[in-house]
Amino acid sequence: MEPHVLTQMSTQEPPCSVNEGCDTNVPPLDKKRKGSEVWKHMEKITKKVGDKDILEAASCNYCKKRLKASSDGNGTSSLLRHLQNHCARAPLEAKLIGKGQQLLTLNTEGSLKPYAYKKEVSDFECVRMIIEDELLFSHVEGRGFRRFCQSLNPKWKSMNRKSVTQGVWKLFCTEKAKIMSMIKDNNLRVSITTDTWTSIQNINYMVITGHFVDHDWNLHKRILNFTQITSHKGDDIGRVVEECLNFWGIKKIFTITVDNASPNETAVGYMIKRMKSLNTLLLDGEYLHVRCCCHILNLIVQDGLSELNKEVVSIRNAIKFIKSSPARLENFRKFAVLEGFDKSANVGMDVCTRWNSTYNMLERGLKFSKVFDRMAEEHKPYSDWFFEKDKSGAYLRQGPPLGDDWERAKAFVYFLKKFYDATLRLSSFKSPTSHIVFEEMVTIQLEIKKAMDDNNNLPLKRVATSMLSKFNKYWGSIQKINPLFIVGNVLDPRWKLGYQKVLLEKCGVSKAEIETTTSLVKQILMRFYEVYKAFEPAAAQTSSNKPGGEVNVGQIDDCDTKATMRAAYMQQQQANQVVQINNEVDAYLCDPCEGSFNQSFCLLLWWKLNSSKYPILGKVARDVFAMPCSTVASENAFSSGERTVNYFKSSLSPRMVEALVCSNDWIKADDFNFFNEPTKEEEEFYRECEEVENGVAGLELTVSTSDDAETIPNAHLGLLSS
Repeated sequence: MEPHVLTQMSTQEPPCSVNEGCDTNVPPLDKKRKGSEVWKHMEKITKKVGDKDILEAASCNYCKKRLKASSDGNGTSSLLRHLQNHCARAPLEAKLIGKGQQLLTLNTEGSLKPYAYKKEVSDFECVRMIIEDELLFSHVEGRGFRRFCQSLNPKWKSMNRKSVTQGVWKLFCTEKAKIMSMIKDNNLRVSITTDTWTSIQNINYMVITGHFVDHDWNLHKRILNFTQITSHKGDDIGRVVEECLNFWGIKKIFTITVDNASPNETAVGYMIKRMKSLNTLLLDGEYLHVRCCCHILNLIVQDGLSELNKEVVSIRNAIKFIKSSPARLENFRKFAVLEGFDKSANVGMDVCTRWNSTYNMLERGLKFSKVFDRMAEEHKPYSDWFFEKDKSGAYLRQGPPLGDDWERAKAFVYFLKKFYDATLRLSSFKSPTSHIVFEEMVTIQLEIKKAMDDNNNLPLKRVATSMLSKFNKYWGSIQKINPLFIVGNVLDPRWKLGYQKVLLEKCGVSKAEIETTTSLVKQILMRFYEVYKAFEPAAAQTSSNKPGGEVNVGQIDDCDTKATMRAAYMQQQQANQVVQINNEVDAYLCDPCEGSFNQSFCLLLWWKLNSSKYPILGKVARDVFAMPCSTVASENAFSSGERTVNYFKSSLSPRMVEALVCSNDWIKADDFNFFNEPTKEEEEFYRECEEVENGVAGLELTVSTSDDAETIPNAHLGLLSS
């Protein structure tokens, strides 16, 4: 992002009126004569003559020396010479006034760069700070901030909230124009995620996030819209998505990832219907709808938590007791010190509707189980709190947690860790996830069945049984899984088609069904390949034959009869092993698998290096790996939204909220890397350059072989070369 963005005026109107804090009027140019830079380092000394203040002298701000100055005869040259040559205390900035020189400074990366003060650069960085650090617009009007900025550079006149508002909007419009230009120039096929949220203003927002891989095989995520919606009905959501994508000029969608809610399913159906009319849908949208895997995992775990309610509630109540007052927390820490823990020991509460926070609470609580047990024995207020009864004689609270409760919770936490780790892996949006989903599904299923077979832990067995029922509802069969997740697994060069057979076999699938599923996955991959091949027919070459194994027949002596017969047999075997390579899919599947299974293996880097070998399949892989398997990227925008629209910023208009949330995402993201095919004019120019270069090379060769080559000035050759 260039710092000159604030000097570019947007053609759109600002998102709010002057009354809302957005002054769109540009102040008139000051036609007065510009004062000398010297006076930023000198103090004027004047005397009163009649009604006028006459300049009499100047005082250096650094050495306090008094210098002669006059409004009539003496200019500022002598004052400038004092700063540059005589004042030892004057900073380098003062010494460079009028010299047009730049300072060498260290940038944020630690390297040297030339620096010259420009107000528009400082204004831009101030606006960027407000956006990136999610500060109030009035932050720039604080006395402390202004004093700090004056100490850094007295030249900079601090902004106000109105100029910050204008700067935010201009930056938003400029960055939006860059992304729109990139999408238009590269004709991207984008995968999107979407979700909804209600702010403290009671305004409903919907976020739309785009995911794609650039030409350098880097995965990108951009928040496209953070827009206000008035209805949560499926068709209304679909209509808003359509309007937003049309605004961005996005016609081609690979997948839409949404939570498992019926309005979202209706919205995806609406998008399929609309995109069919535009003829931009792949395979009639058969695989467009992707259910958020993390949301499904959440539903599975919530069912399990309900079966272990007694233990979870007991531990939650124990933590609630020590959190209810500073005195109780202090008593807990005293007991923790007795058990060998730090005096700052603490345990966080969970959010009941978020199982991952419940997992963290249980994991942390287990660490202090001995502390809680000791409190139950020795701290009477703690035990009395649990034994309080209502009027009917029933206990008001579940607990306290005892030995068996901790043991069952420990087994449950160990079991939940598999789900927690899987959620972390699947929620990543900075690296591909579509190739690991199928493996994670199988792993979760095997862990659930393993817990069901454990007769030594009946509560956990009951939990696993409940989980399996929910698992089967969403992922119980191949038909319920989006096949693109298996295709993504196949496009991992370490696994290809062989690994799916192992996974299915582990799930107890019959060999016949495994072969049927494998064949189906290859057919789906071939369907995508044929569609992409139709887009760029020139990239697909004619078919070729590739032998499954090579036999060097020429090494056998043809004069030997026995050897000749053996050679004929080996040739026959080789002919039987020939695999018909009619397309890139067959070529890719026949090539050996990569043997690297460590974490350092970079999937996108492998495809970057091998995409020239599989040009069409590489384009399929690029879109498959850009497909997110969860809506976490969109949900993260709501965390930013909560900070943007808090109690102190509740007066922000929806358009300004969108500008802040989107700009915050854009300025933190990595730059795009797209290669554009040269135009005919550029190709003609390159051709002419080559002809000139070849002509110069021929001339140099002629000159070097002639007898009087030394008489030709080298300058002429240099001119031609340039």
